[in-house]
Order: sequence, then structure tokens, then C-alpha cells
Amino acid sequence: MKSLPETLPDETNALQKMVLDYQSTVDQLQEKLKWYEEQFCLFQHQRFGASSEKCPDQMELFNEAESILDSLKQDDSDLEETISYQRKKPGRKPLSKHIPREVVRYELPEAERVCECGHALHEAGEDKSEQLEIIPAQIKVIEHVQVKYGCRACEIGIISAPKPAQPIPRSFASASLLAYIIVAKFMDSLPLYRQETIFKRLSIDLSRATLSNWMLKVAELLMPFYDRLHEPAHPAENSSG
Repeated sequence: MKSLPETLPDETNALQKMVLDYQSTVDQLQEKLKWYEEQFCLFQHQRFGASSEKCPDQMELFNEAESILDSLKQDDSDLEETISYQRKKPGRKPLSKHIPREVVRYELPEAERVCECGHALHEAGEDKSEQLEIIPAQIKVIEHVQVKYGCRACEIGIISAPKPAQPIPRSFASASLLAYIIVAKFMDSLPLYRQETIFKRLSIDLSRATLSNWMLKVAELLMPFYDRLHEPAHPAENSSG
């Protein structure tokens, strides 16, 4: 078997190419290693729900806006160095038409609709601009009132109007609240201890123990759907005819 020096090429260009390929491979492996470290850190927090978060490069989260702007400025700088003309930046994308809209119209008072020459002013067009507004989570309490009925003649007993079945009996958690907690945890990566803090800001006392208990109860409710999804497909379902 040849030693490492004996396997190296004699030509300078080939040797330089080998070194550059090796450096590129090392850079790719370092990027993968950093990604796996971040994923491991996120997994640890999601699993154990630590009350404090300490992760490598965590402070970069606080200057995310500055980092993005610096990156964009650097990209623009690189383009100006390699392209001999200035490219016009595309305009801002309009806001989706599916978002509900509230029109606020600004008009001059009647007393000000007079020109300096003394004649009345008339409408000559409109200038429109859009502004995105967000309404924080709206919370309300639903009071279930079951009316009781009795007979004055026989007074045998009392009949109550039935109440719809609830996801978790004897619990004040509605289906919408449970769905909100699940989506926040598994889709938005918000651990239960963070959600506990968010609810506290809304003057709602929900401990992590309660949230955890609800999650387990919901898991039991969804188990039939989980089992159905993992059932083998019926042969008839796979047939093309």
C-alpha cells in the first residue's frame, strides 16, 4: 500500500484542486455539524421543557434583524461589484385579498372644501395605501347553562337539558383551547412552560402540570385516528379498476 505522500499528484494545479475540494468538504461537514447541534438543542428543550434556555449561539436570536439586514447589504454589495448596471428592486407584494379589510376614509370637512378662488372643490380621485394590523388572541368564557324542568303536578323528578359532549369531562378546556395548545407546541415549537407564561400575561392561571395532563388526555382521544392512519391499506383501495 502506498503512503499518503506517494498518492499526491505531482502537478501543482491538480494538487491545488485537491486541496480546494478537501476544504469544501470540510466546510460542508462543519455546516452539517452545526445544524445537528441546533437540532439536538431544540430537541432537548422540547422534550424536557427546561425553565431556562442555554444554547450555543443563542444570543444571535436577539440580533436576528440586524444579521438579516447585514446579509442583504452584503448581497447587494456583491452584485454591484459583478454587475455593471443598477437593477431596480421589485415593488412590495400586495397584501392577500383573503385577509378581511376595514376601509378608513379620510375626507375634508365641508367647510374646507372651498378653493382659494371661492369655488367648491370636487373629488378628483383617491390615494390608497395598505397597513397590516393584527389583533391579539381573543379569549372568552363560554358559560354552559343547562335549564332544569320539573312537573308541578307529580313532582317526580327534575329533567335537565343535555349539554354537548366535551373533549375532557369536568374540565374547562374547550376544543379550540386544546387545539391552540397543541399547534403552539408541535407546530410553533412553543414548550409548555412558555405557554404557561403567555397565559399568565392574559390573567389565566394554567400550570405546566395542567397543560401536560390535557396533552395526555387529547393523545388518548386521538389514538383511534392514529391507529386508523397506520392500518394497512385494503387491497380494494389500491386497485386501479
